[in-house]
Amino acid sequence: NVMRIARARHLLKPENPEMIAGAIRGMLARLDPEAELYTPADMERLGFSTGNAKSFGSAMVLQMGLGIHVRKLAMPQRSTGPAYQIVSTIDGSPAARAGLHEGDLIASINGILTSESLSFDLGVNTRPGNRQLVDLSILRGTSSAPIEVVLSHEDSRSVSAVATPLPMGLLLLRGRFGPVAASDIELSVGAALRSANAALSGLILDLRDTSGGSIDQAIQIADAFLEAGIITTLETRGAAAITHRARSGDIAGGKPIVVLINAGTTSAAEILAAALQDNKRATLIGSKSAGLGSTSTFVPLAGNRGAIRMKTGRYLTPSGRPLDKSGIKPDIEIKPAKDDAASACREVDMPAENGDGQCERRPVRDDPVLQAAIAHLTGLAASAKP
Repeated sequence: NVMRIARARHLLKPENPEMIAGAIRGMLARLDPEAELYTPADMERLGFSTGNAKSFGSAMVLQMGLGIHVRKLAMPQRSTGPAYQIVSTIDGSPAARAGLHEGDLIASINGILTSESLSFDLGVNTRPGNRQLVDLSILRGTSSAPIEVVLSHEDSRSVSAVATPLPMGLLLLRGRFGPVAASDIELSVGAALRSANAALSGLILDLRDTSGGSIDQAIQIADAFLEAGIITTLETRGAAAITHRARSGDIAGGKPIVVLINAGTTSAAEILAAALQDNKRATLIGSKSAGLGSTSTFVPLAGNRGAIRMKTGRYLTPSGRPLDKSGIKPDIEIKPAKDDAASACREVDMPAENGDGQCERRPVRDDPVLQAAIAHLTGLAASAKP
């Protein structure tokens, strides 16, 4: 009835397909801000077909080469404001080198308002005539003047986990959940345990601003440090919950672990942090994580009429708490300083190998969260001595 009245009397003379698409988008948005409708025109523009849509649906925006992870905002009706907020960026990525950070709002992509864009436009719809560049208009803080940024697509999967020895027999592990992250960490910890120079006294796993990545790798890493217990549970509609449990064998031999988290700790990183926290295997230090612990499915519509992407599952912590929207609270909270988000990357005192020199490196002494982790672990080591 509404469609009939609108067709007959609305000034803009709307057509049925336009109104149907709008109705579907409104319905999905009420259920979940992340849900999206892909019309046949969207599918063609983004280079998808119903044959490859399912495999594409599980990809994360940060894997598209910009090194960025975004959250879609719940939009009020008729709003034309920014639709995406940056959750975190990968250290050394194009987004991080450009100075983008958690809390920034993306107002437009290649001149198109994000209220009229799809999330995958960040990774696929690059600048016309140059598929390696993306133009972003960024709003930051209370300023109404946009920051114009041009980012180039790069392969953001090349680096996995990096181990850095610290004083007092500590080992700092940082990286992303690439395809071999678990193997990298096992090799690094094994090498530290075998080192003749110093005994390993504790581990610091830095998951700050660690976005997305492989859930399987996060589960494998948690399993590597746990002797037993639940790692995580995936809860879905219409199917039995899938629970992942740890197998015996702790690669660190029970050495104490501290995990660093912040608002940029998302998805796979949150699953790992929660597994170690709930199983009393690690102490979490920092600030509350992002709360992005769900899975989305890309479902083609019948008759080649496009597809929809929506949440179909959520991850639970070992104690049964949902990660999505709730996030993880640290055991020891350290509120971020005003300039924390603006720091493009973190390094220890010595420069990283093959460093590009394009981001500000923060020495250990200027990182209060890392300092708190070192103090916590060295205190445990001292109390453990006879």
